[in-house]
Amino acid sequence: RLERADLFWARLEGANLVGARLERADLVGARLEGADLVRARLEGANLVGAVFKSANWAEVTNDACPAQFADFRGVTDLDQARLSSLVGNAATLLPDTPPGLFVPHKWATEPPGFDLLLAEPSRYGFESADDLRAAFLCGPGEVPLKTGAPWPVDAAPPWGAQEAGEVEWDYLERIDAWAKAHPPTEPVP
Repeated sequence: RLERADLFWARLEGANLVGARLERADLVGARLEGADLVRARLEGANLVGAVFKSANWAEVTNDACPAQFADFRGVTDLDQARLSSLVGNAATLLPDTPPGLFVPHKWATEPPGFDLLLAEPSRYGFESADDLRAAFLCGPGEVPLKTGAPWPVDAAPPWGAQEAGEVEWDYLERIDAWAKAHPPTEPVP
């Protein structure tokens, strides 16, 4: 049971997390490449910047998860329904098959599990529940837009790999600038 666990930048490559209870866990920047997450519970988990490359997502429950800058390339059993439970940005890397996968930039209405986020907005980087709502929910007249970048698992990300000698903070700023330069435009059907 790892509910609310602080796994910020944790190294969990290849971990057996079958059935793990990770509700509201802080997985910001965590490395979970090749992890087995079958039947894991991730409701309200903070997935911002987490790397799930080639992980197994069979039967994962992931309601209301922020996933900006996360890497889901090569993840197995990750379908559009699960991706629609996430909120992401242009730098959210997605499997390149099947074609057409996306994450919404915001949700139209409060998704199941949104109350978990509202209970502790500071856990997600917000000062208040109102700030969190403004960041993750569409305002009046706004619609959810498709975002995310379907990308091959064996290719460098679209903004390029971290360069030799480039400090982590500079690399993260470069990714953020790339994401901001690629705003979503296509409405979610």
